Amino acid sequence: MVKGMSSAHATTVVLAGLAKVMPASTLRRPSVDFLMRPAPSPADILRDIPLLPRVRVSLERAMLHEPPEGDWTVGRLLAIPGFSLRTLHDAVEAASQLRQAALHPPHSPTTLEDELAPLLAARPRLWPRPPTPLLEQAIALIGQLAPASEAAILASFVKSGLARGEVTLAQIERASRFVEAPIPYAILRRGDLCLVIPNSDLALTQRVYGLAVRTVVSWGLARVGHLAEQAGTERTGFVTAVVKARPSFRWLAESSGWFWFESKDARLVHSIEKVLAVSSRISAATLSRAVFQRRPSEFVPPLSVLEALCRQVPHFAWDSTGHVQLACPEPLLLSDEDRGLIDLFRARGPRIEAQQCQSLAQTVGLTADRLLRRLAVALFVIEQPPGVFQLVSEEQPEAATA
Repeated sequence: MVKGMSSAHATTVVLAGLAKVMPASTLRRPSVDFLMRPAPSPADILRDIPLLPRVRVSLERAMLHEPPEGDWTVGRLLAIPGFSLRTLHDAVEAASQLRQAALHPPHSPTTLEDELAPLLAARPRLWPRPPTPLLEQAIALIGQLAPASEAAILASFVKSGLARGEVTLAQIERASRFVEAPIPYAILRRGDLCLVIPNSDLALTQRVYGLAVRTVVSWGLARVGHLAEQAGTERTGFVTAVVKARPSFRWLAESSGWFWFESKDARLVHSIEKVLAVSSRISAATLSRAVFQRRPSEFVPPLSVLEALCRQVPHFAWDSTGHVQLACPEPLLLSDEDRGLIDLFRARGPRIEAQQCQSLAQTVGLTADRLLRRLAVALFVIEQPPGVFQLVSEEQPEAATA
C-alpha cells in the first residue's frame, strides 16, 4: 500500500500509473523492467476496481489457486492463466478512469437528458458505472403514473423539472441497463400506440387493447363498459386509460363511455358517406336506421353519439336542425351496381317488394336472388316492413330519442 493512502486509492494509483509504461502492442513480449514493476494483488484489484466480466473471471480464478501472500508484480499478474497483457490493459484503463474521476469530479447533471447522454453512448457498458439518480427518479415516477401513454409521461417529466422535453421512453429503456433495481413497469407498443403499464397488468392490457381495436374496426365505435365486460374486468378506469393512450382516440360521449379511433378511412365513415351520397340531406334518426339497421343492439349508439362522430369528420356538414349531408358530394362513392339499384328505385319505386324481384331482375342485369341480396345489404336501402324496400332518402322514420 502507498503510504498515507487508503487501500482503494492506492490500488487505483498503482494501476493507473502503469498506463504511461504499458507496451504499445499487446502482441510483443513486454520488457523485463515492465514485468518487475509493482502491481496490486488480485484481491485488491477485485475489491477496488470496477472490472469487465472477462477480467474479473480471470482474477477470481487466480484467487482459488494462487496464494495471495507476498509482493505482486506485473509479471506475477501476467502469469495468471487467462490474464493476458490485453486483460491488464483493460484493468489499467478502468483504474485510469477512476483516477480521472477522482481528480476532476464532473458536475452533477441537472436534467435527465444530460445524465443519459454518456449512458446512451456507452458500447456495450460504461465502466465504472456512473451514479444515475435522475434516471432512478424517472423510473420511479413512470411506475407511479402507469398506466399512461408516452406523451403523458414525458409531459410529467417536463412539468416536474426532471427533463427538458427532449428524452424518449426508448432512451430510458436503453439506459435502464445501468440500474440494478427491477423495473416496475412494461411498455406495450402496437403501431402508433406506446403505453406504459404495471408488469402485473400486461396480459389484461393486451386483451383490452386487442378487443378495442377489433371492435372499432368492425363496428366503427366502442363503449368502455362493454369492453371491460368482454375483457372480464370491472376496472373501467383502467380500460379507459388503455384506449385513451392511442393517439387517434376521440370521445364521442365521455359520460356513457362511447369513443372511436378517428380515421377518414374507417368502415363506419365509408358507410355514412355512401348513405349521404344517395340522400343529399338526412336526419340523424334516418341515418342511424340506415347504417345500424343490421347491427346487434349493443353496437347501436344513441343519436347523440352518431351526431358527435359526424361532427368530428370534416367532410360531413351538420346543421342546426339535426340534419347531415356531404360537404362536397363525390360521385365515385357509388359503384355502377349501386347506381343501377338507385335508378331502379326511381323508375319503379318508391317502394320495391320482395316478390317483385323476379320481374325486375332482368332490367338491372341481375338474377332475382342476386337482386334480393343487393336490396337486403345495400346501406342506402331500408327494409321496413320486412320484405318491403325503399331508398333511405325516401324513408320517413318514426321519431327517435337521442
